[in-house]
Order: sequence, then C-alpha cells, then structure tokens
Amino acid sequence: MIILTHSGDRLDLSDHIHQLVRLGEQTSLSDDDERLVYRLGQCISLAAGANAPHAVLVRLRDRMTPELWSHVGFVWAEAAERPYVDQDGNPTYRPPVVAA
Repeated sequence: MIILTHSGDRLDLSDHIHQLVRLGEQTSLSDDDERLVYRLGQCISLAAGANAPHAVLVRLRDRMTPELWSHVGFVWAEAAERPYVDQDGNPTYRPPVVAA
C-alpha cells in the first residue's frame, strides 16, 4: 500500500500493513503490537493528513478481523488527534521542542 504525503512523496506502507493484518491471527495484542498500531496511525496521519488513517483503514476492512479493524480504527483516531509523542512516551498535541 502506497500513500502520498503532503509534499507529493510516495510512502510505501506495504510491509507495515501486512504486519498489522497478521495481528488479527493473535488472541491478544502485546504492548509492542499496540505501539505498532499507534505509531503506524501516527505516521500515516503526519505524512498524509488526519483523514488519511481512515482512508487506509477502509481499504483494509476485508483483510482484517472485525475486532482488530474496530480496535485499529479507535487507536488511529486517537493517533490522528494527538499526532506527537512526548518525551515520556505519552501522546500530546504539541510538536517536540528542538534544543538550539
């Protein structure tokens, strides 16, 4: 799966999407799996806009279990609303501060 960024670059998410779809084969998601889901949604949102995760998710509906699809939708909605991660690892609305 390839998405276009704001600058017109192509971002190939095929490997990440394949890994995401395979999470549906597991009975539960580990903390690492949850971080993968969140960061992938965050990456898509930052690269292509806040509506892009939903557009990607719609195309994955037939490839994911309904439970995983619903969970990913919830996590990606949060990732789109809070696109940055603070130093403590928690989602935030503020971009990181760069030291001069």
